[in-house]
Amino acid sequence: MEQFNRSLTHGYYRGAACVILVADASNLHSVRSLDHWNVDAGCYAPHASKILVFTKSDSEVADKNLISWEFESYQARLGCYRSAVVSSKTGRGIDQLLEKIAESCQHRRALDLQQQHQSLVNGGLMPISLGVEEAGAQSNEKFFELPDFDTLKSSCCQG
Repeated sequence: MEQFNRSLTHGYYRGAACVILVADASNLHSVRSLDHWNVDAGCYAPHASKILVFTKSDSEVADKNLISWEFESYQARLGCYRSAVVSSKTGRGIDQLLEKIAESCQHRRALDLQQQHQSLVNGGLMPISLGVEEAGAQSNEKFFELPDFDTLKSSCCQG
């Protein structure tokens, strides 16, 4: 059953812009399991941004000193450049966490677009040199000519 569940969870990573690694601050086993989830994230979503979240910060069982020390240690070790300590019970930190998630997704999307553009440039679809030439200099660079897409449309696309 566990193997079935693990194969299911791997599908959740596909195309992820952001991975949120969550641990219960009042449960040391939960905190220690972050390493396992970080390995999964690295395998199945290597380019996704990672956010470390400790929940139940309001819990009486949660040791505030342990939270602080463990949190900083795991944040550095897991490579999470964004993090949050939240309480679902009181709502503390939830709004800030949602903002961090949105920022991470926007940042990841911008990097993806930049990568796509770069692959187009390097793939020969656009000139590699896009710099401004000196006045009076002649360019021997040949630009790729795009086909007339209207003539390439299939009959189902024409109105």
